Amino acid sequence: MNLLNGLKPRPVHYEVYVECIQSLTTLIATTTEGDFTKAEAENNLVWILRYAGLWSTEALSLASQYDQISSIIIAHWYAAGLYNIGFVGERWWFWREQPVLMIREVSDSLGKEWDAWMEWPLSILANSPLTTMTFTPR
Repeated sequence: MNLLNGLKPRPVHYEVYVECIQSLTTLIATTTEGDFTKAEAENNLVWILRYAGLWSTEALSLASQYDQISSIIIAHWYAAGLYNIGFVGERWWFWREQPVLMIREVSDSLGKEWDAWMEWPLSILANSPLTTMTFTPR
């Protein structure tokens, strides 16, 4: 929120960003602090995936337009998922690649002025065992 509040002038979609950030902050705080059992991590992943369905139509519209701040919010969401995937083993095979690819994609699409905004997702990515995996396009 501090980074968002520091932008001058205030972004046109400020209220939409605040709504998403506030709800995501709660989700991240409850799903990424500590070590989890496999069952706890699976429960966290269910809640993380459900979070995407709670976005307003305006937030979804911004994300589909590759809005930079919306993309950063999405990278944080994926980082929460990536944090938990490390605890569940192979059961979540269908979603294992997605957080790694999306965090990298968002990071690569932003300029250096957004580095501070991407610090947490990139730290989760750097510490994930999935980061070292190589993926071949289909």
